[in-house]
Amino acid sequence: MKNFSYDNFELKEIQKLEGHTGKVLGIAWKVDTGVWGFLAVMASWSDDKTVRIWEENLSGFFVCKAVLEASSTVRSCAWSQEFYLLAAGCSDATTVIWKNVGDHAYERIYTLKGHENEVRSVSWDKDGILLATCGGDKSIWIWEALPGDEFDCASVLQGHTEDVKIVQWDDRITLFSGSSDNTIKVWEETIYRGVDWPCIETLGESDRLYRYMVELSENIHLLCCLSLSVKKEEEWYLAVMTLPSRYGIVNVILQNFGHIFALYLDIMIRQFSQLTG
Repeated sequence: MKNFSYDNFELKEIQKLEGHTGKVLGIAWKVDTGVWGFLAVMASWSDDKTVRIWEENLSGFFVCKAVLEASSTVRSCAWSQEFYLLAAGCSDATTVIWKNVGDHAYERIYTLKGHENEVRSVSWDKDGILLATCGGDKSIWIWEALPGDEFDCASVLQGHTEDVKIVQWDDRITLFSGSSDNTIKVWEETIYRGVDWPCIETLGESDRLYRYMVELSENIHLLCCLSLSVKKEEEWYLAVMTLPSRYGIVNVILQNFGHIFALYLDIMIRQFSQLTG
């Protein structure tokens, strides 16, 4: 095992999660797991066109319980608060919806189509009703989950001049988006001059928040640090810290029950814990 240290913060590697045959591109924790005595569940996705579902056992180690097949590289995944749903944005411009229908059982119930380029990011609102997707076509789509495992497009947001890299809800009516045009846009559900989801603010290079994010990330891409800034600290369940690429690390996922996961530019997920004493 390798130990890593930074000033007074030391990490010890305790597990490697292997199974993907391509680069691991991200992980997402299932809502309301890993807290209040519930064992943790997470999804990992890769350019091997699969999503793997990992569950924590009583010994604190993670075991792959399901492998979900997609038709193209999976770029982003997000769990919903309601309906036991997992959304996956893919490079073929679709978003696949899986439903947890039983122990370790997932059913593909819907495929959302509308984007003209790959879907880069997906995000559920806090109620698990609205799903935001964004992509290389510069647009943001808002989908509403309906009874009977149906979905409807609630709105299509236009405003960015380059591809949209990430979307993140703050609550059910406020949505943040980050783009290659070096701006963060804030969208809010309201009827304003006939527009149901107007952009209420645009943050760019001259704004304090943007400058802080760039300094924090040491000029890492906007995509890598947006989630640090749009969540209120007291409500963080998951934090993402991206390190410079020279370290070979995509990002570090900090999770509130003591585990730290680092995603490397290979096919493994490594789990770390903080050393004490």
